[in-house]
Amino acid sequence: MIMRKKSGFTIVEQASVLVPEFESVVRKLEQQVVLRGQSKSTLKNYSQRIAQFVVHFGKLPEQIEPDEINEYLVALPSLKKDTKLPVILNQRIINIKNGKVTFIAKDYRDRAIKKPVSLDGMEFLRRFTMHILP
Repeated sequence: MIMRKKSGFTIVEQASVLVPEFESVVRKLEQQVVLRGQSKSTLKNYSQRIAQFVVHFGKLPEQIEPDEINEYLVALPSLKKDTKLPVILNQRIINIKNGKVTFIAKDYRDRAIKKPVSLDGMEFLRRFTMHILP
């Protein structure tokens, strides 16, 4: 059986071409992954997920405006053909300010009580993309 190489760029290569600064983000991410003792597959996963945002928005995640993220979150159900449910409902997002996203989440360590959680924008996007199917 002959294996053919995929034509075209990977999502990470597309992001690097579209936004050259993305390469420095990947290098910083690689340093963090190595310091934490995580695997190369973890780095690849993080890089691909961040690259998806870079390709979609045409800029680095920290340069994305809160309104753009809201529009993306609202439009997401129509982009996903496998489900009609959004990944996160607008009602759960309380605030987006100063690079922080505050939203309501269940704290399963405390009887699944709903509590506000505030995350850095990059960490929110990383966690958010974990729920998007390829």
